[in-house]
Amino acid sequence: MPEVATTAEVPKIIPIQTEHWRNLLSLTDASRKENEIIYAWGKLKQQTEAHVPGTGPLVLDELYLDFLRLQVLSYPIVIDWKKPLTKREWLNCESQQKEVTNQYEQMYKLSVHLRKRSSERYPEMSPLFGMHQECGDELRQLWDSFHSAWRDYKKEWEHLHRQQQARKRREAGGKAEPGEDNPDMPLDEEVLLKIPQPPPLLNRERWHVLVSMSQMLTTELRYRCRDILKTPVPTSRFPPSVQRLIDDARQIQVQTNGFELLDKVKWVQRRNAQLVAELERLTRESIITPDLLNIAEENQPEREERKVRGYTDDGSGQTYGREENRTERKKRPIWWWMGTA
Repeated sequence: MPEVATTAEVPKIIPIQTEHWRNLLSLTDASRKENEIIYAWGKLKQQTEAHVPGTGPLVLDELYLDFLRLQVLSYPIVIDWKKPLTKREWLNCESQQKEVTNQYEQMYKLSVHLRKRSSERYPEMSPLFGMHQECGDELRQLWDSFHSAWRDYKKEWEHLHRQQQARKRREAGGKAEPGEDNPDMPLDEEVLLKIPQPPPLLNRERWHVLVSMSQMLTTELRYRCRDILKTPVPTSRFPPSVQRLIDDARQIQVQTNGFELLDKVKWVQRRNAQLVAELERLTRESIITPDLLNIAEENQPEREERKVRGYTDDGSGQTYGREENRTERKKRPIWWWMGTA
């Protein structure tokens, strides 16, 4: 067990401030994304090559933005964020949206209590509350527009399917099926000839950044306002926001494991190792542990199998790749494959 540092050896912690958080959002802005990504990769290489092990305070804002930038740069490569959402991912996003909505309401109530009970502290905390509100508002708008567009897309395919079935039945001289909603539905040739166009995919980079920021701010605000919330005194040697940074570092290590042959992933892993070393000045123990590396190794065969067999990853344990009966595959409408069934 590594020796625990004395108080004098522990670096000073400069807490979350959100001063430069909006700059990172430009990485996920569709109108600026291409140029910003190129610039971010260049900056990453410069930071990595010029890095000098720190001896000063730990600035949590800088560490957090660095970790988040590494995720935005590497996750589209190792997770493939350019494909439609799977059923599991859809449900996960829906769960995240509900969680953020609950946190939004809780933080709003907390800001009201803080202004009433400790007005002298509010100016310092106001930027955090404001940023949290911005993230919550944009996440709600992003999900509502995305969900509405894909719901309408699914309805268009269902309507087209009904039109096709009605035309086949009438051409064959058949009767309406029992229980059919509208057996005399007129055929719309324009609908039959027009294939519904899928709406834009979810901007996963922006979604990930907004969710991460919202969760980090919730953690930080709850910690700083623990006297108002009357939460138990923390037993950890460092704030919970530091633990979130540790989790981010570990997640990057797990997700990028096995992609070392890609030059861009190498840069991400090198920078991640440097940031981990900064955190270890505070924790005084290893963050990237052997058991974590074992987890990453165990996940690798599953990834490769998905690539070969075409998993939908919908949590059902079934595969819909080459092994599935082709007749059954043809029966499923396209919106089923888009994860909107």
